[in-house]
Amino acid sequence: LNVMTLVICRNTSATECDDAKNFINRRFACGHKDIVSKKEYSELKYRLRAYIQQKEEEEKLSDISIWFRDLEAGPTFGINEREDFIPASLLKLPLAMTYLELAETMPALLEQKITYGSTAPFPRQSFAPGDPIQKGQQYTVDELITHAIVYSDNAAAQLLYEYLLKHYPASLTETYRNLGIIDPGTELDKAAVNPKEYGAIFRMLYNVSFLDIDMSEKLLDLLVRSEFKQGLMQGIPEQIKVANKFGERYRDNGENQLHDCGIIYYPDNPYQLCVMTRGDNFADLQSIIGDISKMVYEEFDSRKL
Repeated sequence: LNVMTLVICRNTSATECDDAKNFINRRFACGHKDIVSKKEYSELKYRLRAYIQQKEEEEKLSDISIWFRDLEAGPTFGINEREDFIPASLLKLPLAMTYLELAETMPALLEQKITYGSTAPFPRQSFAPGDPIQKGQQYTVDELITHAIVYSDNAAAQLLYEYLLKHYPASLTETYRNLGIIDPGTELDKAAVNPKEYGAIFRMLYNVSFLDIDMSEKLLDLLVRSEFKQGLMQGIPEQIKVANKFGERYRDNGENQLHDCGIIYYPDNPYQLCVMTRGDNFADLQSIIGDISKMVYEEFDSRKL
């Protein structure tokens, strides 16, 4: 796939190559000099650990896991990056990827219409979709993918999931396997994912190593349009695009989990950040994710060459 990108840009000027795609890795096609320093992040990790300890002492946080990667051949770092969490709505991304991979050879699939009638019950949403699908209405698969990714609509995701199980029963399991994620089956509260594993999905999309060029661009564009602004985006200047997917889960024992993972499109040098949290209060958790995102962004921006 990277060779395909090179072929596309071989006969174009550098400017045309830069303008060809907005969200996939241009380094493969055009080549770019370093924009930020590539030194390690030991001092930032120290500050992040101190901040985390403070929030734990304030009882605003019980567990947290962080994974960072400079997507332009730069360093990575993690804090408890292999700690497992319930993925919840994060699983909507592999679901969408499964459909888009199928659509690469069956483009008509995206125009298949599905009626929102009765579905299996799905978890409540503390962060409700701003534009939920309506019962009794008919939607194309493409529209349902948009609702599942942009608005994180559980009903849209459930319709997609049920249709997939009926018509392409092995495809989602294959996607989980190819992404290195354990298939959660039907027991979502027993599913587990860590930020390093999940963060790799964004890297695959950015580097066009799972979907083809057009489908990678399509899905990243939907992620950039995400209406969830209460996590990573709190710490990022408004003009910087962010392709993110969040997940939230309330448990009967009073424990809340809130996660936000994505690509921050720092000019000419995007980076990846994934933060997963547990605590008693969603407001505290979203504030903590925003603070961490801000600390990472400010450090990254300070390294500009």
